[in-house]
Amino acid sequence: KPWMIENSDDHYEIDISRAKTLLGWAPRHSLLDTLPEMIRRLKRDPTDWYAANKLDPPVVAASDPEIEQAERRLKGPLERSKEDVEAAIKRHRSRTLWAPMTNAALGLWLVTSPMTVGLFDPVTAAMPPALGHAVAEPQLRNASLGVSEIVSGLLVTVFALMGMSRRWRWVQWITASLGVWVMLAPLLFWTTSAAAYAIDTLVGMLIVAFAVMIPPTPGISRRALAADDDIPLGWT
Repeated sequence: KPWMIENSDDHYEIDISRAKTLLGWAPRHSLLDTLPEMIRRLKRDPTDWYAANKLDPPVVAASDPEIEQAERRLKGPLERSKEDVEAAIKRHRSRTLWAPMTNAALGLWLVTSPMTVGLFDPVTAAMPPALGHAVAEPQLRNASLGVSEIVSGLLVTVFALMGMSRRWRWVQWITASLGVWVMLAPLLFWTTSAAAYAIDTLVGMLIVAFAVMIPPTPGISRRALAADDDIPLGWT
């Protein structure tokens, strides 16, 4: 191990003269003889040398030899062709079409949730203190949230179905942004319905996850998908 070189100065030199005299034994390897070869291999490929010696390769991942290797790799042919990448994306997409369909179903759930939790019903809750700020009536705030849920649910359904097409993958980000809005709407409208808080938080979180967290994630360049060098130098 490399750390043994530093620790060797902390110990006395072993006397092997009796082993040589009585047994005729002598060490077959000398550190002074193998050290130049170790240094040569380390300089030639630092990360492989660190990995072979069970050290931490990212420590030397940004060294000059590794950068030169990365530059040569970038100039060379990619690991996968454009056709392979497109075929892989199509294959992944066909396996995960359930995600936008689930978002469409969640959008329809949002459309019906205001009636389910009674956002348009009369509210008898007492007005909470607002530190002197004017606060709208609870019934108006709940109704505003109900309208927001209906509109958001319809938009989520439309954009989720549009995102199933390869030509309209970018609309998945619009679907995700609608999911964020659904999570924030109960706070912005200051609803009095605890059920609306719970439903909107859960549904909004699921919409974001199904829109952009299920592969293939929209927005990733074909160059990144065609190469294996997707980890920046020095990163783990």
